[in-house]
Amino acid sequence: MSHESVLGLINNAALLLALALLYEILPLRKKSSSVLQQLATGGLIGGIAVAIMLTPWQFTPGIIFDTRSVLLSLSGLYFGLLPTLTATLIAALFRLSLGGAGAFTGVGSIIISAALGYLWRISLRRNQRSNPHGYELYAFGWVVHLAILVWFLTLPGGLAFPVLRAVSLPILTIYPLATLLLGLLFNLSNERQRIERALTEKEALFSAAFQTTPLPMTISRLKDGVILDVNRSFCQVFGITPEEVIGRTFSDIGRELNAEAIQEISRLIRSQGGVENFPLQVRLKNGQVLQMLYSAVTATVQNEPCLINVGTDVTELFEKQNALEQRLKELQVLNAVAVETVRATDEDELIKQITYILGSELYREHCGILLLDRDSAVLRPHPSYFINPPIPISPISLGKGAASQAVQQGEAILVSATPAEPSDVAITPTSRSLLAVPLRTCLETLGAINVESSQVNAFSEADRQLLTTVADQLAGAIERLRAQQRAAHQRRIAEALASTAIALNAHLDLESVFKQLLRNVRQVIPCDAANITLLEGDETRVAYPEGYETYGDVDWTRQSRLNLSATPNYREMIRTKAPLLIPDTHASPFWRVFPEGEWIASYLSAPICVEGEVLGFLNLDHHQAHFFSGEQAQILGAFAEHAAIAIRNARMFDELKHRLSELEAINRVSLSLRAAQTPQELLPLLLDEALNVLQTSCGAIWLVDKDYQLVRRVVARGWMNEIEFAEVAIGEGVVGKVI
Repeated sequence: MSHESVLGLINNAALLLALALLYEILPLRKKSSSVLQQLATGGLIGGIAVAIMLTPWQFTPGIIFDTRSVLLSLSGLYFGLLPTLTATLIAALFRLSLGGAGAFTGVGSIIISAALGYLWRISLRRNQRSNPHGYELYAFGWVVHLAILVWFLTLPGGLAFPVLRAVSLPILTIYPLATLLLGLLFNLSNERQRIERALTEKEALFSAAFQTTPLPMTISRLKDGVILDVNRSFCQVFGITPEEVIGRTFSDIGRELNAEAIQEISRLIRSQGGVENFPLQVRLKNGQVLQMLYSAVTATVQNEPCLINVGTDVTELFEKQNALEQRLKELQVLNAVAVETVRATDEDELIKQITYILGSELYREHCGILLLDRDSAVLRPHPSYFINPPIPISPISLGKGAASQAVQQGEAILVSATPAEPSDVAITPTSRSLLAVPLRTCLETLGAINVESSQVNAFSEADRQLLTTVADQLAGAIERLRAQQRAAHQRRIAEALASTAIALNAHLDLESVFKQLLRNVRQVIPCDAANITLLEGDETRVAYPEGYETYGDVDWTRQSRLNLSATPNYREMIRTKAPLLIPDTHASPFWRVFPEGEWIASYLSAPICVEGEVLGFLNLDHHQAHFFSGEQAQILGAFAEHAAIAIRNARMFDELKHRLSELEAINRVSLSLRAAQTPQELLPLLLDEALNVLQTSCGAIWLVDKDYQLVRRVVARGWMNEIEFAEVAIGEGVVGKVI
């Protein structure tokens, strides 16, 4: 082995590797290559073989050595049958054209190396998809070139052994290494192509997924947020075209995004490199608000750090979740309302609790219960009625507003958007939608549940159904409580009337009777003060007052004497012989305001009549207007009848006492007349008995002297004894004129 042979083979191997780099430049091989492309690949490989045969190491003229065997064996191993056959044919023809003693052996080495490469491919690597490893390539190079060395025995003219001695060691040293290096180069090329194909496939897959996914997606630059690409779903969801988006930012295209949310997303991307399922609200061109889950990952696109943005529209899911939560709240409200209506014992407390339940769970802005006042034809807000922020609420006249309409029609009124003047339908001027549901029983309408909101379309059919159910439960409970209250009230009335009747039978003293009567009345009909006033001619006198210590003037009440001409309320009851209810004394023609009675705002009275004659009045006063009711007026009339009986019984008793006193006096006079013997004895006794009957201490008896036409005083008592004259002429003075 000479230094020249080794250097020549190394140079040829280097040339082979240099030419093989064309494989990296030209598209020589693909899995799905056409026949034409395979032929072109074989031709190129054959050309490389020709090129390396043009710069061989020459042993003797006609016998040359080069690295064609390395190239053609790897062609069979890597490129398959058709390219290898093409390259083999080109190389063989070229070798034949060169001629020389080694032409036959040279062509045979070409065929052997190509055949061994293909056989290795279809046998040992049939089911292997990975590239050959380095040790396999080195072993493959040894096998191929051992076979070629054996084939060199076919050299003619005794050249075989000298050639073998000269090239065996260089070939077995250099050619396997060249096979290893060229094979590794092919491996790298194959791996690069595999990666490129994978990337191409992934890009195609991503592009297909990007364009066909129903999720809105964009690709934007990380540094400035400029949108580089959008998919069809994004354009469909947001109602814009790609031209309106690409090259601009979200802020530029007018999407209304929460600034705090954007800052939080930016922070997460900086700290975590992405964000996943971040809740975000997006407003569309038509004003619709979408609930989105925003996700983003960083990626490098065209050597530029970018964000792949994905939005998931969860509006429907969000609405369903809200609906479920709303339904749960509604069930909780219905359960709480049912519990309260079952255990309620007081109407005001029940309404307060129901208002609290509705307001705290569902209607936090405006909620309350309006109760119908039939006497005044208004809806009065219950004290628990609330508005946030608070504003004063006045009674609502029937015929005005949605709540009044609901009460009058007996059905719920839902207003999704109030007119230009909300006060025409709503209680508060800022309300934009409302729902009013009547409180109805089988017999009457009690009022309405009213809820309002400053947002349009704040209430739905579900709210109508819920409040209708609540209204039915509340109305039933109120009806039950009022029935219980009426029953208890009737019992109190019966007990009070019975107590009054007992008092009338137990007492003949009018003051005691009046005291017990007013006490019983005030137990049944609450009031601030009450009195019994009696008629004395054309004047009235308060016979017994009670309760005026707090509001009125007790002394003025007791001492007042009012002429009927100054009391239109009394005149009206004398005319009608019926109770009189004045809901508001400051707005009634039947009331005259006195300074001492200016505090009285509501007045209820019943005339005390005996055999069609009005003897007096049973009066109740209260500082709150519209306090008394028509039902209470009827009850007070019953007590007034008992007062009339008491007065009649007392008067009859007084008349009886007076009659008995007169009879006793007559009896005593009769006895005295029998005992007296002379007029001087009889007349003093007669005067004393007369004064006793008349309950006075002053009097005199005058006798007529017809002869002298005089009237003489014969006996006198008290200041009558001090009169200077003892006789007067007939026709003169009081006594003379009487005669």
